[in-house]
Amino acid sequence: MSNPAVIYLSEFWTSKGECFRVEDNIGESIHLHYANLRFDITIEELFSLSNLMKDVVEQLIEVDSFNIDNFDPVFLKNVGGDLLDIKKVELHNIKLEELKVQRKNTLKLPVISSLRHSMMLRALNGDKEEYINYEQENPIFVSNKERLESINEYMSNVEYPFNNEYIVLFNEQNIIRDGQHRASVLMNNGVEEVKVLRVTFKDDKVNVSSTPYIDYLFRWDIPRIKNVLRYFWRLYNKFKTRLNKKIKRTF
Repeated sequence: MSNPAVIYLSEFWTSKGECFRVEDNIGESIHLHYANLRFDITIEELFSLSNLMKDVVEQLIEVDSFNIDNFDPVFLKNVGGDLLDIKKVELHNIKLEELKVQRKNTLKLPVISSLRHSMMLRALNGDKEEYINYEQENPIFVSNKERLESINEYMSNVEYPFNNEYIVLFNEQNIIRDGQHRASVLMNNGVEEVKVLRVTFKDDKVNVSSTPYIDYLFRWDIPRIKNVLRYFWRLYNKFKTRLNKKIKRTF
């Protein structure tokens, strides 16, 4: 039976530049792609593999207070390369006013701001443009607007934390690393203090600069240089195309 459609469930690239992708081939099977390899498994086998991998992660991270169920799976995927450097995990209370978020200012430069300036919180209060156009990894077929509305509605009926997942902070920084939607909804609903999960890494690894705009303006690496060169190359090609069209119309 041929599959009528393919849905990409998840994808990420390793530090070696190899792609790992999970596909739902509707009407056929689940495909796991890694580099040049492909594995065909059933949905039941996918869930079994997922549970096995959860057990493996739990055993690899030798921290008694670490519980994989306290974290969103997408968040774990994004920080997977740093999980083995975890020293401790602690739950403690913090005032929402003390939480910070990473965002871009009016000049489109990255800054660290109070949770009150979160685009999610602004969207909940009617200023939705920035949030709707923000690129983020959502559940399949769910838009930014639908995601925020569903979280807002859900949290009106279910106490935080739901699914045993907490707002996550790293080291001694109060910058939200996961849970900005939840924190914004809680603040919008008048909550003043919440319990958060603070994850401490070896050597303060994964800390965020307090002045990220300086890093953005003055610290360059090879991937960023390549992106800038690609940007100007696209501009050049657009200019050349327009110029050629103008010359053709002239003659």
